[in-house]
Amino acid sequence: MYLVTGGRGFIGKDLIRRLLSDNEEVLLLSSTPCNDTDISPQISVTGTILDTEFLNRIFSENEITGIYHLSAISDIRRSIADPYETFNLNVIGTVNLLEAMRRHDVKRMVFASTAAVYGNSAEPVKKESGETIPLSPYAASKLMAEEYCNIYSSQYGMNIKSLRYFNPYGPGMRPDSPASVVLKFINSIISKKSPVIFGDGTQTRDFVYINDITQASIKAMNYGEFGIYNVGTGVATPLRELAAMIMEITGINVSIDYQDARIGDILHSSADISKAKRGFGYSPEYSLHKGLNEMINALYGNELHNSSK
Repeated sequence: MYLVTGGRGFIGKDLIRRLLSDNEEVLLLSSTPCNDTDISPQISVTGTILDTEFLNRIFSENEITGIYHLSAISDIRRSIADPYETFNLNVIGTVNLLEAMRRHDVKRMVFASTAAVYGNSAEPVKKESGETIPLSPYAASKLMAEEYCNIYSSQYGMNIKSLRYFNPYGPGMRPDSPASVVLKFINSIISKKSPVIFGDGTQTRDFVYINDITQASIKAMNYGEFGIYNVGTGVATPLRELAAMIMEITGINVSIDYQDARIGDILHSSADISKAKRGFGYSPEYSLHKGLNEMINALYGNELHNSSK
């Protein structure tokens, strides 16, 4: 049985659907009752990873063989407003989970980390061994949790992979996600409004489709050594090219609203994914064009079809 924390989030829902389609048994742990109609795990429990007694009971009552740990405060603005809350859930909560694993002899976990840990490091192509300069309490908490995952792996014989997701996008993504620019651009262009770009649009990001995030996570559970792995596409896409691609797919052309660059924004970011390829056979299956096309059809397919008649 796989325990999935944060399974009601953007990545968690897709992961659970994939696990269930693979006939895996899933236990969803959520801080609020699971009443979503689009995910139906066999077992769902309500509680928090901050409650150690609750965690011990869950581990005692279920035969857990692996954990996908996605639960976190991931809103950067929220983390800046309340850094203690972010530290408490993202770091202390993760250590609570690691301790429950240690007590109950559970060896495998995939931890959802983030490319935000690189911050404004100088290298445009990010390597796991490169510099980390977190710019928010969220990024700092993920970096610290990674270190605990590595320590528990090396000290207690666990196999925990920390996956630094770059810019996940796809149907069901939240407006506060790291790749929310994709959703904002799509919504603006569909509404025939100008998408806003801060700067000249040459700044780049590595956008990775939700299906590739999920397949990387599942492969990481079963293969490879513990440690930190980038999960992206290895392709750096300028923001103005992202907007142009959405216009080409939708057939809607609007002007781009270029505004002053924001202080602290990262200029260039893409993932070196060679370690994940070697470690557990990760290879992205979705180009940006393919992923955008699938996402736009899922969100606005009928509307676009009717408007073209």
